[in-house]
This record gives sequence, C-alpha cells and structure tokens, in this order.
Amino acid sequence: MIAATDINIDIEYNDKQWKADIILKETLVSILGYGGARGGGKSYFGRTEIITDLLEHPGSTGLIIRKTFSELERNHIKKIKKEWPKLIQKQKEIKYDKEEEYTTLYKYKEQKHYFEFANGSQLDLTYCENIKDLEKLQGAEYDFILLDEAEHYSEVFFQDICACLRTVLNLKCYIIVTFNPGGIGQSWLKRLFITKNFRSNEKPENYDFVKATVYDNPKIDEAYIDRLKALPERKRKAWLDGDFDSYIGQYFDNFGDHLKIAPFVIPPHESAGKLYGSMDYGYGINGYSSFGLWYNCNGVPIRLLTWFRQGLKATEQANDLYDTLTSFHFTSGALPIEVVCDTNMWTDPRLDEHSKAPIDYFKEKFPSKVKWIPANKNRINGWQVVLDYFSIDQLTQKPKMLYVDKYNVTMEETFPQLVSDDNRPEDVKKCDIDHTPDEVRYFLTWFAAKIALMVSEEVRQQSSASINREINKALASHPRSVTGW
Repeated sequence: MIAATDINIDIEYNDKQWKADIILKETLVSILGYGGARGGGKSYFGRTEIITDLLEHPGSTGLIIRKTFSELERNHIKKIKKEWPKLIQKQKEIKYDKEEEYTTLYKYKEQKHYFEFANGSQLDLTYCENIKDLEKLQGAEYDFILLDEAEHYSEVFFQDICACLRTVLNLKCYIIVTFNPGGIGQSWLKRLFITKNFRSNEKPENYDFVKATVYDNPKIDEAYIDRLKALPERKRKAWLDGDFDSYIGQYFDNFGDHLKIAPFVIPPHESAGKLYGSMDYGYGINGYSSFGLWYNCNGVPIRLLTWFRQGLKATEQANDLYDTLTSFHFTSGALPIEVVCDTNMWTDPRLDEHSKAPIDYFKEKFPSKVKWIPANKNRINGWQVVLDYFSIDQLTQKPKMLYVDKYNVTMEETFPQLVSDDNRPEDVKKCDIDHTPDEVRYFLTWFAAKIALMVSEEVRQQSSASINREINKALASHPRSVTGW
C-alpha cells in the first residue's frame, strides 16, 4: 500500500489557499467557506486539499459535489487527471528493479465516477441539482467533502450534506464550501460566512471564511480581470469584488422588514369570519408541507403563523395542523373559514377512485364549516401578485400586506433566497425551499381576486342605490309620469 511519504508532488497554493489550509489543519474549524468572488481559485483549492488529505490518511473517503455531471467532468475529473499524474516515482531510498521504480497513484472508475487511490482512499464525484438527488447519498459517510459552487443550493441541501460528514478513522473531518455571491444560496451563505449570524445550534468556532478574489490568484490572466471590470455595476461588484449586498438574480428584492409587525391578540369577535388559510402539500419522507394562517384586517392580509412540517403522512399532518391552530393563543384557537390549497391534495397519492386523497383526511379532522378551495397555480401571474403585495401602497403609504414577527421564520428565510428562472426570468426558479412561497402565492392570488370581487360588488350596490335615488327623485319631481308607468 502506498503512503503519503512515497509521493513527491508540488502543491501550488497562493497565500489565501495556504491560509485556508492552515485553518483546516490547526484549528477547530470543520466548515470552511472559501472564495466569495469569481476567479479566486476555489475549485482548485477544494479538490487539491481533499486529495492531499486522502493520500495522507489511508482508507479515508472524500466527496466532490457539483450541480451537473458536465461541470464535474470539466472542472474536476479532467483537471485531477491532468494535475495528478497517474504514475508517480517512488521516493523511498530502496533499490527497485526498473519495473518497480514507478507505482500507480490512482485508478479512475468511469462508470461510477470515483478515484480509487493506491493507499485505499477513495474520492467520489457526484452531481446534485436539487435535494431529491441526495437520495443516492443516503447512508453515505465521508471524511472530507467539497460542496463546490454552493450558491446553487439551498440551506436544507447544505444541512443534509453536512449529515454525511462523519468518520471512524482518527482524523479531523471537514467540509469546504466554495461560492460566489448570488443564487439560491445567497442568504444562508451570507449569514454563515459573511455576517456570521449564527443560530443557537451552530458553534461559531466550527466556522470560518477565507475571502479570495481574482486578485489573489496569480494564475489568472489580465484579460479575464478586464472582462469582469466591464460587467454591469451589480455583477461587477458581486463577481469581481465579492460584494454580497449586490444580489444577482434575486426575485423578491422588495421583501423586507417593512412587512413585519409584532405579535398581537385578535379577540374572537374580531377574528370571526376573517381568518383564512393557505397550504402547499408534500408527502413521503422527503415531502415538505407548509400552511399559512391569515387575518383579513380591513382588506390588508396579515400572515399570523407559518406551520411547516416534513415527512408526515396526510392523517398526521391533519392532526398536527389542527392541534397547532386550535392552540394558537393569538386567535384563541379559532379556525379559518376558507383554506386555499395545493391541487395535489385532491389527487396525490391516490391508488384508485375508491381510496382517499390527502384532502379527505383534512376534511375529516376539521369541522365542515372550514371550506377547502383548490388554488389557482398560475405561476407568472401569481408571482406578480406577490411582488405587488410586498410593495408600499402609494395611496396610504403603508405595506399592502404584513406578517407577524417570530411566527413566520420559514417565510423570512425562503423568500430572500428565491431567484429568477434562467429560461423564464418572469418566473421564480423551482427549488426545494419554495413550499412556503408557493402557498403564499396561492393565497394572495386568491385574496386579490376576492377583494376585487368584493369591491366590485360594493361599487355595484352603491351605483344601484345611487340610481334608485335618482329615479325616486325624478319621480317625485314629475308626478304625472307615474300614471304613465
């Protein structure tokens, strides 16, 4: 078995890459962010760091993740073969026959996409476009992981990848997270590595970040830097300077604290007939469901509560949601009168026409006075409605909708992460964190139409009353015409 001491290969790191290497080798940091801008040598550092550690620790395992296989092949597989010669000269001062002066460093398994090193270590390369692709890694464990171009992934995806980081060897596990500003991962990457706004279950000593821009990479040619400088201002600040306040592609750039209000109690006589719900339904172990409780405050929708669950069966969801709503003290446990739902609740998963659909379990649990309404799932028009509700009313100079602080965390976390679809910029790119945004869209689309109908009816009634008053006035001033009628 070949050992690390048998190999003599120069590692060409720049100053920032050596700094990151020292952090991983000499500190408690196990989750290292690297890059933050274009051209900083992110991919090279990530794969080189992992391969050197795989060679240092016989029998260890590594993983490199990119969004597509073509990216894996172009940015890693071909470059590993080029950067790491397959045959290497042995360095031990022992006389060998001519045939034994060289040894095979690795074998690449084309079909399964992994490098098998001579010391028994293995480097897997896999592509994951979304969280569903993680199923192929279920139960896997790795000593070293590179999540490359992490801005393409949600925080849920990142958390699931971290669950694969564990070892039975006497070594330090770590994950390297490389990224640029923008993308669906902008929000959580900025929180963890830029602003370092850690949650109670996150230990700050486990995280660090090394910012590396194109100016830190001596291998980059001046022409590439000139092209970055020529970009429009927002892209230039993000890709050249690593400015995380220049968010590229964010769809809901008008979502913010102006929509947030403090929790408040709604007396039963005030909430009667004014509570509504919205729901996006998911089933199975990896299924996510989201429910929003809304209050109609004189035509302004206020989101009171977000209920978000994973991996529950329909009957379990119905029971859990009912218990949550009936114990919500700000509304004294009152239930919504109408709930706008994902149309899948009427169909998935249904074995035949005689079996129950998910909606049946909710109808059985909730009283019959609660009406369940299929949502209008038009995405383009729906997202435009949501954008409008996030804006300020020009007449009142107040937000068109509100949400209650501390009870809508999922909403706060997901909306800032949504980006425009690459092929349809007017649409939101589908992703694994869009469950709450989807049900917000269902509700606001329905509510806008409901309010418009109510206003139209009110105007009609006012017009009808006005016309009747004019007729009565005319009849009073022309009594002769009465007999003619």
